[in-house]
Amino acid sequence: EENYVDVKNAKYVTNNQGTIRYMVEGSNISGAMSATQNAREAMIKSYLADPQQAQVVYQQIFGNDDQLEVGGGGKGSLFTPESELKFRNAFDTYFEAMIPQTRVGRGSAIAKEKPSTTATSKTDTMVSDRAKNIVDSLLKNPASTIREKLGPAQEFSTQGTVITIERASGPESFDMNRKEDIINLARALDEYQYGADATTDKVSTEIGNYIESRRSKRNQGTQLTASQLIEMYRNKSN
Repeated sequence: EENYVDVKNAKYVTNNQGTIRYMVEGSNISGAMSATQNAREAMIKSYLADPQQAQVVYQQIFGNDDQLEVGGGGKGSLFTPESELKFRNAFDTYFEAMIPQTRVGRGSAIAKEKPSTTATSKTDTMVSDRAKNIVDSLLKNPASTIREKLGPAQEFSTQGTVITIERASGPESFDMNRKEDIINLARALDEYQYGADATTDKVSTEIGNYIESRRSKRNQGTQLTASQLIEMYRNKSN
């Protein structure tokens, strides 16, 4: 097979789904010509032994306009040495052009690497910690957190529970009593510190999840059991 395929310089392509890989093999032209030398020689001699047939092939198949000259050729040829050489060269050029330049090999499935469980676990922990830290810090001391994340030169003001940050595009206000505003501010501060990437997108989602879990726990902590409600009613009646 190496006589016909240039395996060393082969390239690879994949299907649109990225699931199968094919080797695109470049043809080994010189190897193919060498391997078919005897067969080509036999075919050339059969043409040279028949001047009329050789002339038709030379002009109509190989695309030449000149005439082959008959007379004085070598053994098995009725053409002059010059015409015999012209026919041989034309035959080899035509034969070589018929050899495909490339061949697409058999496809092989692309094995997808499974993500490391340890690596995935570390990433999840890091994402969770980033979300928790920014939210906890923001709820504990908003002003200090804003200065830490945006820098001491960042201008902002507070009025009651509303924090207004001066931006080049205009002021942005966040009400720390509104869950949506806390989420948006936490996401903005995290992205400013770490930049926008896939991990930041995960942290952004986790910020919303973490704030929601805090609210759920707080609500659960304030709910009274049936016995507590009965006791409260009795105390009011007395």
